Amino acid sequence: MSSGRQFRSRSRKDLPTSQPFMLHTDTEFETKSTPNDLCCALNGLSAAQKADLKDMGFASLTTYNIHKIPVGLGRWLLVNYSHETNELNVGSHVIKVTTSKVHDVFGVPMGDIPVYEHKRKRTTDFFREEWKNQFFQKSVTINDVIQKLKLQRQGGKLFKLNFLVLFNSIMGETTKRAAVNPKFLASIGDERDICKMDWCSYMITCLNRTKEGWNGKEPYYGPLTFLAVLYAHELQLKRNPENAITPAIKYVTNDYLVDLESSLHGKALISNDNVEAHVQMDEGRTAVDQNVNVSRDEEDEIQFHSTNADVTSVQTGLLS
Repeated sequence: MSSGRQFRSRSRKDLPTSQPFMLHTDTEFETKSTPNDLCCALNGLSAAQKADLKDMGFASLTTYNIHKIPVGLGRWLLVNYSHETNELNVGSHVIKVTTSKVHDVFGVPMGDIPVYEHKRKRTTDFFREEWKNQFFQKSVTINDVIQKLKLQRQGGKLFKLNFLVLFNSIMGETTKRAAVNPKFLASIGDERDICKMDWCSYMITCLNRTKEGWNGKEPYYGPLTFLAVLYAHELQLKRNPENAITPAIKYVTNDYLVDLESSLHGKALISNDNVEAHVQMDEGRTAVDQNVNVSRDEEDEIQFHSTNADVTSVQTGLLS
């Protein structure tokens, strides 16, 4: 009897609890998220490059047009997300974060082949080795990767690998040293399998890992763009579902997110007219390049460090 009671007690204690709702506060917040870099990489793609993105299942990214996440909105979403339950508590309701939600936001593949990481390079990591061999200089910046990608006008394998490294580093996770993330390349066994891989689950892995490691004071290194666009899309589904097209990055833009943050202050509400005005289908905007440095932390890891990073502090008002 005694061991049975102890077992039940441990089971209840180990059950994850729901994320309590937190108000929008005036707490300062820093983020290493640089969505502008992805805009820069995607600007002016050739027809061959766009065809390669379509072949990989990432064609939706050609309409991506978010340069910055309002940090007040980002922090509010982050503190209300539970990495234990995969739930985002927005007060009026709880959003369950699933692979389908990631797909609704980005439109990237959620196939049957898992995406995994090798922290250290192995002899069997052929794609990771091929990607790394592009760079003859000792220090490689994210700008170097972007420039390589832009020069690969005919597309091809290296263009695809460069895009995946940029997407998963910028939209998924950087490290505390702002390191580019090539570790997932170990999971690619065949170039033709990229469109069959579960990139949506990998995004959730990055979200949970970075949220768990965030202490609320240090900069955040995870996918704020995903949380922001997810919240905007879920809100639109409730207010005007016919305008809530998927993937959501086709209509959620900078202005949309700024208005959304303003609504948390009580300064403005996002109307259906505003939503339609923010729908962006063009690909013409350019992004401001970031100035970055690179150092080598381990023999098998290329890292970059920002000298003009998109790290912003904000003081926000209470939710009214």
